Amino acid sequence: MSVSEAEGGGIFVSYRRQESSYAAGRLSDRLVERFGTGRVFIDVDTIEPGVDFAEAIDRAVETCEVLLAIIGPSWLTATDEQGQRRLEDPDDIVRIEIEAALARNVRVIPILVENAVMPRRQDLPESLASLARRNAFTVRHESFRYDAERLVASLEGVIGARSQEQPEKAAQTSSHPEGPVTPQERWRLELLAREGGDTTFRLSSGREAHAIGVHLTRGVEAEWIEVDGKRVATATNINDEKYSLRDLSSELGSLVTIVVKRDWEITGVWTLTLTIGDQVLTYNALG
Repeated sequence: MSVSEAEGGGIFVSYRRQESSYAAGRLSDRLVERFGTGRVFIDVDTIEPGVDFAEAIDRAVETCEVLLAIIGPSWLTATDEQGQRRLEDPDDIVRIEIEAALARNVRVIPILVENAVMPRRQDLPESLASLARRNAFTVRHESFRYDAERLVASLEGVIGARSQEQPEKAAQTSSHPEGPVTPQERWRLELLAREGGDTTFRLSSGREAHAIGVHLTRGVEAEWIEVDGKRVATATNINDEKYSLRDLSSELGSLVTIVVKRDWEITGVWTLTLTIGDQVLTYNALG
């Protein structure tokens, strides 16, 4: 696919070949399976000779709603043949990609791979400084399938239909902030992935989707509930207590609450009850 052919509402995958090409390729394959080839842009190899690659990248980013910045252990410190840090070079492709996304207010999601950590603001060029404030998503080799499913579920709620629905949702929310869900928006709750104490659900209405994640532990470590990769509730013991999902309530125009009952033997979710307005959605591990 050439850069100019990227479809609107797409996903731009930014990565450094020297350190994270395998992770980027594997993740992109999963994204293509779900969203289609025309909605996932991963490389600049097809830029035609003589074309300004910075302008081509800028046009490609303009057609996307999300940029995934794949960050490996050497992403911040990678150097060129002269020993200069690549991020300090204004012509560095990774820098150009992320700069273009930040400048156009495209959602930028840092994807941490191979135990990488988020760069600090002071370690980034000024044009990339705001990247340090973006909520990161971790994809681990040992749980790649689970992590990829969580990411895909989160992206489903962002690209494509989301941009078309925003004006309608904003009007509904402002006029009926706590009103019931309309008959046209009946929600479904389904299990996406379960691994150890991590369980992810997909909440969908046919027009949009959200990822609901529950992280449980056996010890005294913090436990949490997250929506679309963002932690919305943290406790030392999540069990049989109602939590209000305020951000999701505001977005859907209906009060959303969640109750988790756990299985202590396997440190997993036994039942989950999600209430959206007048709808009650329930997951039971026994089916």
